[in-house]
Amino acid sequence: MLITGGAGGIGAAIARRMAYKGRKVVIADKDHSRGNEVAAEIGARFVPADVTRPEDNTAAVAEAISAYGRLDVAVFNAGIPGQCGWHNFTPAAYRTTISTNLDGVVYGIDACLPHLRGHGSIIVTSSLARARSTTTGDWELFY
Repeated sequence: MLITGGAGGIGAAIARRMAYKGRKVVIADKDHSRGNEVAAEIGARFVPADVTRPEDNTAAVAEAISAYGRLDVAVFNAGIPGQCGWHNFTPAAYRTTISTNLDGVVYGIDACLPHLRGHGSIIVTSSLARARSTTTGDWELFY
């Protein structure tokens, strides 16, 4: 099982739960310190990966296959809170957010799909933790 963004938050919780259930886990994350810490805690493997880079996704999938012989489940959980609300939008912030939260999933699926044909699962998580209701009752999402 490969989990991107597995060094903290929801990703670390998924990694812990799956390891507890006996799954062999590979954590991929930019945070080397926390990634190694969680991996050591649960007996998993850690691979440093920036999901905005296709080659890092390919390396993470390769690590899972090298370590455990195959890939059965890929959880694309890596994400960042967007910093591009209506009041603080910049093209650079938008690009960073989209690169992580959208491109990272596409690159991950591209890397793992050839190894999951005929078996396996892809899980993509997202969160509305950065959504809020405006004074007019509309929702504003921070992408």
